[in-house]
Amino acid sequence: MYTSAWELPLSRSVSMPELIHNGAIEKDRWPPGHIKTLEQWLALPGHAFTAVRLEQDEPPTPLFEDLAVIQLVVINFTNFMDGRAFSHARELRDKGYTGELRASGKFLVDQLHYLKRCGF
Repeated sequence: MYTSAWELPLSRSVSMPELIHNGAIEKDRWPPGHIKTLEQWLALPGHAFTAVRLEQDEPPTPLFEDLAVIQLVVINFTNFMDGRAFSHARELRDKGYTGELRASGKFLVDQLHYLKRCGF
């Protein structure tokens, strides 16, 4: 079963940011600093961390071999008019990723339906 979440960009809490998870506002269960950038994750021996953050201009291809162990992928939207983040989410789901897929950054409320449709 897919789980989805959208980070609330206006959260003022540093230690426990809030997000929308399955339609409800919740505290983020991932500790600050535990979600690694793609570059940091690739540099770790054995890809030890199971939470990875992709920028929308980074293809998810390097994650494909480890999809079974990755628990969280955050895709950061830096521009709401750039559709690559939607494509990356769909590609991850098509490759069999069943973990939590989270959208972060600059997207519009009007895009929530499309986020859900793409696998977020």
